[in-house]
Amino acid sequence: MDNFSKLIGLLPEVKFRISVTGTKEEGALMKDFLYQHRNRINDMTGKLSLSELLAFINSCNGLVAASTGPLHIAAALGKRAIGIYAPMRPIFPARWAPLGKHATYLVLDKKCEKCRRSSDCECIRAITPEEVAEKLYNE
Repeated sequence: MDNFSKLIGLLPEVKFRISVTGTKEEGALMKDFLYQHRNRINDMTGKLSLSELLAFINSCNGLVAASTGPLHIAAALGKRAIGIYAPMRPIFPARWAPLGKHATYLVLDKKCEKCRRSSDCECIRAITPEEVAEKLYNE
């Protein structure tokens, strides 16, 4: 969440409207983050049905996420889709990268198995907010 907070700070308000989606349960896990950024983000957690989420993604210009369904939906819709991946099999981008004209991903160029035994992935945290912002600007 720290890197997402830093990314929000890097993106100018006049150019980026930021929304956060997820389940109600995910929203509860992120409550401090959502509250901290309440003046800058639109909290959509727990508010969208699947069909509403699809329509919402279709209305967006871009999406940043881990390798999740919404990332792949955005990529398939031709949206700017930036995936953030851990460098380990079977979840690595060589297999699961988003496919689409404006889709790309970030992953550390290293072999890692340490994160497999943890809920906190050091490899994903090592991807900097500046790298993500650069992809948003240059894709």
